[in-house]
Amino acid sequence: MDAGTTADSAEEGAQIYEATPNDFGVYRVYEFGAPSFIPDESATTNSTSVPNLLKSQIPHSDDDPIPDTERPFRNKSIELLMSWFYGTSKVKSFGTLNTLVQNVILDPDFKPEDCVGFSTEKEARTLDDFKTSNPRSVLCPDDGWIETSVPVRLPPPKCGSWVSEDKAPIYNVHGLFYRRPLKVIKAALLEKSAERFHFTPFKEYWKPSEDAQPERIFSEIYNSDAFLKEHASIRSQPQDGCALEAIIAPILLYSDSTHLASFGNSLLWPIYLYLGNQSKYERGKPSAFAAHHLAYIPKVLFYFVARKSTCLIHP
Repeated sequence: MDAGTTADSAEEGAQIYEATPNDFGVYRVYEFGAPSFIPDESATTNSTSVPNLLKSQIPHSDDDPIPDTERPFRNKSIELLMSWFYGTSKVKSFGTLNTLVQNVILDPDFKPEDCVGFSTEKEARTLDDFKTSNPRSVLCPDDGWIETSVPVRLPPPKCGSWVSEDKAPIYNVHGLFYRRPLKVIKAALLEKSAERFHFTPFKEYWKPSEDAQPERIFSEIYNSDAFLKEHASIRSQPQDGCALEAIIAPILLYSDSTHLASFGNSLLWPIYLYLGNQSKYERGKPSAFAAHHLAYIPKVLFYFVARKSTCLIHP
């Protein structure tokens, strides 16, 4: 973005910074003075397009292999077979056959003798039982995951069974995993993608011609009135001698039932955290890994027993 002009701001000690319009007549107005940096001034088409999601883009380290005690299958050969089965299309093709040969049969860890007595149904149950009984296999304490339980008041089997909510029995739902939100935010801000986060809000306008009246554009969280209001509020608070720039980190939470792994039937209810400082065009790219895992809630099923004063719950 080209250099702009400044004018007096209503805020004490700050000047309004107005950027030069681009070729489309779009420009920004920073009411709190010139930003310390403009993260998208060097943005290109590749910054917002969605490339193919290659394996090389997925964070992975071979220096820290998974211990055998945390693997569900009894040997590597069966693990390769099951990974191929769940990781390819249900409609088999020449391509899926190639992956069977290249990624399984020709893998140096694959041994045909390990598959004696192999049963797909049995190994699928083994995987499900392993993921259900050992969620620590993927939710490691070293990554900041904390395990806890949540007390739940049981609903009555029929209307009027409990005199009051305080009289209802309590069931402790175990196996809830979460990470502290502040640690998740700090980790997100340390990632390479944070270099393109917007921390200074602005108003964006479009002026199609020199004589036309400018029209306000609302396109991102960081150019909304709510962000501008909160930014002004935090800047008005005393900083106690701190010279660091005060910023807003808007949080977007999302949840939907999902599989715990790329294969098997074990389900958890995840809660994802996104930061609104990141452009929606980049936040929506699968390769951006913008969703930060905040919590995993176990799936709970309620079973009511008719005409009895009990209620059974199974996680």
